[in-house]
Amino acid sequence: MTSLIYNNLFIYRLLMNVLYLGKYTERFDDIIKLIDPKKEKFITELCYGDVHIAEWCKANSVNWTGIDINQKFVNFAIKKGFNAICLDLKKESAFPAVDTVIIAGSLYHFHGMLDEFLLKIMNSCSRLIISEPIHNLSNSGGLIGRIASHSANAGNGAEEFRYDKKELIKTLAELCGNRWILHIVNDQKRDIILEVTWK
Repeated sequence: MTSLIYNNLFIYRLLMNVLYLGKYTERFDDIIKLIDPKKEKFITELCYGDVHIAEWCKANSVNWTGIDINQKFVNFAIKKGFNAICLDLKKESAFPAVDTVIIAGSLYHFHGMLDEFLLKIMNSCSRLIISEPIHNLSNSGGLIGRIASHSANAGNGAEEFRYDKKELIKTLAELCGNRWILHIVNDQKRDIILEVTWK
């Protein structure tokens, strides 16, 4: 059963603000800073959840497509006038061709099939922007830990796996190999930001 946090966007925003100590939208703003609206006109955001990046794209004449497994999040985005699609990304064989793909806070969902997942993404774009938490708050004590541990089911069952910084960088570097270039943009916050491009 999907966690309560994923059943209502306003509850989702409230609890994410708690988890990020009031800096929830900062994680999206850090991604937005990397987008050049003059060169990147088509963007797909995977597991988008919220529409913060979509709103920026609309204001800057960038075509945004959001793909999420959560029908309620998709319905919300559609009502706001955005191009959102409800899909289980683990079952898709290909993604729409765009300039840039973004995935924020959700790469851990695909850790068991990351090579295949990255290949599908990179076959659809020239650049992938990843923002991923590198501190597992589920192991924290108090209110923060309880919220995190009860929000681990986005629609495919509860998941305990999370990356730490060292493991994520090592895993991505090995998968990139001679195919792609991995660039660490910022590793000084709770969420590490990385970029994958073609060689």
